[in-house]
Amino acid sequence: MDFEKAFRCLSSMVDASVNYHTYDELRRQNYHNLAYRYKQAIQSYSRYGEGHKFTHMDVRHFEDYLGSFNYNLCLYQPWIKEE
Repeated sequence: MDFEKAFRCLSSMVDASVNYHTYDELRRQNYHNLAYRYKQAIQSYSRYGEGHKFTHMDVRHFEDYLGSFNYNLCLYQPWIKEE
């Protein structure tokens, strides 16, 4: 797993969640929630591996939230195999 890529993704979401000059309160809150779910998924994936039930639940919660997210994002997701 590329932790540098994961950290950059998480860092950009956290920056967006506190950016008072660019985003309104709702968008900042959305980024905050997405960052939390991403952090949980990355931690589970790195701790338990891709087949574990906790990893599956955390990744699913993240992907569900990302699917409902209103903004276009391209995020590093190590559990998705690159071809």
